[in-house]
Amino acid sequence: MLSLSHDEVVHLKGSMYTKMPGTPEQKMANLRLAYAYQMVHPGKKLLFMGQEFGQEKEWNEKQSLSWELLEHLQLKNYMAALHAFYKANPALYQLDEKPEGFEWINGMEWEKNLLIFLRRTRKKEDTLLVVCNFSNVEYDDFRIGVPYPGKYKEMFNSDAESYGGTGVGNPRVKMSKKTECDERKNSITVKLAPLSVQVFSYTKPETGAASNKSAKAKTAAKAAAEKKTGKKGKPAGKTEEAVKAVKAKKTTKTAQKAEKKVSEKTVKTAEKKQGTTTATEKVEKAVKQAIDSKPVKTVEQTVDKLVKAGKSAAAEAAKAVEKYRAAADPEKKPATKPETKPETKSEAKPETKTKKSTE
Repeated sequence: MLSLSHDEVVHLKGSMYTKMPGTPEQKMANLRLAYAYQMVHPGKKLLFMGQEFGQEKEWNEKQSLSWELLEHLQLKNYMAALHAFYKANPALYQLDEKPEGFEWINGMEWEKNLLIFLRRTRKKEDTLLVVCNFSNVEYDDFRIGVPYPGKYKEMFNSDAESYGGTGVGNPRVKMSKKTECDERKNSITVKLAPLSVQVFSYTKPETGAASNKSAKAKTAAKAAAEKKTGKKGKPAGKTEEAVKAVKAKKTTKTAQKAEKKVSEKTVKTAEKKQGTTTATEKVEKAVKQAIDSKPVKTVEQTVDKLVKAGKSAAAEAAKAVEKYRAAADPEKKPATKPETKPETKSEAKPETKTKKSTE
């Protein structure tokens, strides 16, 4: 049980406010620090009436409390926020009576008046990192060992401006690094406010494309580019030449791709034409052989078959038919279309006799 009872604020002992050293601002800072330390420490809490709004006189059973001090809105708001934070974080009360609910990070910084420890539940993600600075010295980039690699976010700061403090804090999330500190493999660097309690929550690191390393690499590359150019988006000197070279390279690649497409198209066209010419030559050769060895009408039948078989060279074959048909029968005018009717045996015989008599 952690109690600040009436016995602490009577018989010339003074109120909690008057017990604090320094100026009124330092007294309030010390008071906020004391109340926060009581709240984050293991154990159940008790606070005597009047101390939550900064009672200046010690308690007197014959008089009422100094309710006029409720005008101290910053301390009033601070105590409301502190109690809400306590209720929202099970690590501050769930394992109060268990050893695993508390773990030291650094309890040896007596020269700096610092205490650093963890509050836990049975869930790793509920872990809270607590940093108590009992001195009026501010620390920049103070390294602290952490239990797990991941992200640490400042969730509560007793020295926030809204409570009347200096406003020194850590608005951005801190990503742990593999740098040993406080006998821990991982650590973070933070700003420590004077006379304050700062509490950090833990989040496990993200996996996949949005990793911290890739983000840092992008940031470093961007910073390097800005350093070379002098200004964002305005390259100068060698950088301008590099941009031109890249543009020229892209143009060359585009031209090469276009040339390749044209070349491929030309090759396909040439192959197609060559195939057509070859087919035409075969048809012409077959027509000529048929004319040399068979009657004209039999030749026409052969030509029809050849024309049908050689579809890719139909037009050229038709021209060849007209040419060699005229050569076989000069008196007969070239027909526009070869006859497709099958020739009967009776018609073929007279033609054969005529050819023999001619010879």
